[in-house]
Amino acid sequence: MGQRLQLAYWSIALTVAFIQASGPALGAEDADPKLHMLLIGEVFPLECPLPLLFESDPLYDYVAMRTREGPAGQLTEEMKRRYVKLYFPRTEKELQKYSMIFFIDADVSVFSARQSQQMYDSILKGYAGSFFTFGPEFPSVAASILGMIVPHNMGKDISMDWTGRSYRVEFVGGLPPVFTPFIDLGVENAVGIGCGFLAPRTGTTTWGNLVPRAYGPWIIEWRYGGEGGHCWCVADDLDHSWWGNVHAGIHGLSENPWAMDIMSSLILYSAGRPLPEDVVVVARARDAFWEYRTERSVVLSLMEWVERFGASTGSFSKKLGTIDTHLEDATGLYISGDYGGALSELETAKENARSLRQEVLKAKDRVLLWVYLIEYLVICGTSVASGSLLWALMVKRRLYREIGTTRSI
Repeated sequence: MGQRLQLAYWSIALTVAFIQASGPALGAEDADPKLHMLLIGEVFPLECPLPLLFESDPLYDYVAMRTREGPAGQLTEEMKRRYVKLYFPRTEKELQKYSMIFFIDADVSVFSARQSQQMYDSILKGYAGSFFTFGPEFPSVAASILGMIVPHNMGKDISMDWTGRSYRVEFVGGLPPVFTPFIDLGVENAVGIGCGFLAPRTGTTTWGNLVPRAYGPWIIEWRYGGEGGHCWCVADDLDHSWWGNVHAGIHGLSENPWAMDIMSSLILYSAGRPLPEDVVVVARARDAFWEYRTERSVVLSLMEWVERFGASTGSFSKKLGTIDTHLEDATGLYISGDYGGALSELETAKENARSLRQEVLKAKDRVLLWVYLIEYLVICGTSVASGSLLWALMVKRRLYREIGTTRSI
């Protein structure tokens, strides 16, 4: 009996040791390589450029909670609370998977005290960074516990202007290369419209200044509590022209085509990911993902059209599946930071997709040839039949009997 207990003891001990030894390795393999973003405020595509970035870039996924009314339509208090109820993480652990929380002129009064505390704790403990812009909803953040993490002095109103102040941005040197790689691309010459005035708290870092310099800092940052997440605040808003074309009808077209690439670098730095060595290659790779998906959609539409006429598209589907392996490889390379390798895979995928599109177009032409031939034969046959009948009835009058003269009585 004692030998059996001793054998069972050693068996359990070895099993536990094996689990402990393999645990970190399994955790590393199972770690989610993607970055999860939580968007709060004026964050729908018609009013914010972030969703377009996150949908086109395979590194990100996101959840959006609209708590500020904007161009996307009317928003009542009931609708705000419904968005929060549907999309706010159910547990603190689920909230901690988000690498960045964006407050885009957000009305945070719709969050419960517990929810605000959970977001505050997630940022304080370094699970998430934060990014703030301000407008009419500034007082709601100032009155919340979330106002404590903002690098701007919330006792001073930001005095946001929407259309009156024009400005440029000059980046500060001597800091990690989050913004400075974009200087040679002409970003400092881009003119934006509409900004406010930031009042940096003690301990914050200014990464860029507004020009005219009298306007003060453009973007400031600190690590809340010293070890918390990176917290950012900008003097303008993401629906202003420096960041994109959300309000192009009012501000005119944006002069800054690199805005979302700058935002991506900011996120990577805040999440502790390596910054890209060549931001142009990253931008090209991100665009290539979009271009391949567009090319793929065209091929699928053509295949569906051809299939409606009864033609077989099985061979095309197999080829498309083979091409998609390049997309999968490119996604893995991109997420791991090998942007050049990802771009190379995507260029191959796009070229193969174009070739497949030409094959499908040729199949379409063959299908149409048969359609036109059948239509031609039907029309010719109908014409011959109707012409013969017309000749027999109206010209030869073979079926008609001549009417004789009526005899009078």
